[in-house]
Amino acid sequence: MSQLSHGDLVVGEGVLAAAADAVTQARSDVATLSQQLAGQIEALESSWKGDGARAFERLHRAWQDKQQRVVGALDGLSAALEETGRDAVATDTAQADATQRLISRLG
Repeated sequence: MSQLSHGDLVVGEGVLAAAADAVTQARSDVATLSQQLAGQIEALESSWKGDGARAFERLHRAWQDKQQRVVGALDGLSAALEETGRDAVATDTAQADATQRLISRLG
């Protein structure tokens, strides 16, 4: 396994892709659990009336807004990890090519 290194940061081949996959899975899990919870809450809301019900509905909407921000952040993190992985591989390949050209010149 090759390793890409810059300063103290060492990234093994495929590590960033694996991290992106883990973040994508976490995003999927959060979205699924949120949908399940929303379904359960909607069932309760249909029979719950009064000030308490309205207050809880506002709380639920606020929670959903925050949850959507979390999902958006996870999407952004996954995309950034994938892009960083591609950039790291491209940089490593370019360095290997440059080194090979230098070796060829040395004969």
